[in-house]
Amino acid sequence: MASKTKATTSNPQEHPDAAYIKREDLGGVISKGMAVLYNTKPKNPVDFLAKWLLNYSHVEKVAVSFGEHEETVRELMDKFEY
Repeated sequence: MASKTKATTSNPQEHPDAAYIKREDLGGVISKGMAVLYNTKPKNPVDFLAKWLLNYSHVEKVAVSFGEHEETVRELMDKFEY
């Protein structure tokens, strides 16, 4: 009998989902969500975490949008002062 060994090959083209999951900022978000999950101890933790992640995403999008608008307002005020 030949022993079965798993060959280790590196995949030069990583799947986009794998690259997304490996991002550093994603781990921080999940750890924050897990901390909130631990502190609240909800009856349905999977549902709670899913909703928390959706809310976090919405809050981040609003913050980015607000930052873009704030920058535009600053630019307009600078032009006005000129």
